[in-house]
Amino acid sequence: MYNYLEAMKQDIINYIRDEVTTTDFTDIEELRERLEDDLWIDSTITGNGGDSYADNETSKEYINGNENLLKEALIEFCVDK
Repeated sequence: MYNYLEAMKQDIINYIRDEVTTTDFTDIEELRERLEDDLWIDSTITGNGGDSYADNETSKEYINGNENLLKEALIEFCVDK
């Protein structure tokens, strides 16, 4: 089963390692805010950017076993269908 949280965690670690110079930030809060903004639109992390995260079949595979996270997201984004 695909573990969404572990995959996202690894994607974020890779992003920080490859794309972030930590000395550019004065404290951890500044880094956290920047990551929150940047990662939200990075399609390789969330699928929210201009490119798709995955094709339909792969997306279905990722949801399998992660229905609780899907439900949580639907509630968070006020989706009622």
